[in-house]
Amino acid sequence: MELTAKQMLAYVEEYCRVDAPPTPLRSMIEFFRDPFSRTDHYRPNPVWVSLAIFFLLGLGTFLYFSFSSH
Repeated sequence: MELTAKQMLAYVEEYCRVDAPPTPLRSMIEFFRDPFSRTDHYRPNPVWVSLAIFFLLGLGTFLYFSFSSH
């Protein structure tokens, strides 16, 4: 059995696909994943969600008092 260049390229791509590092977006998504989630679907980490909520509340308060005319 003789392999063609196209078949060899397909084999090499399939072999190297497993070793490919994750993209930056995929790394960030995995970083924000809940480590204690028992299901397969994505659930964000509650710590990051609560930090984001407090940040947005603080930002909103800052912007309100910065641009309101008192």
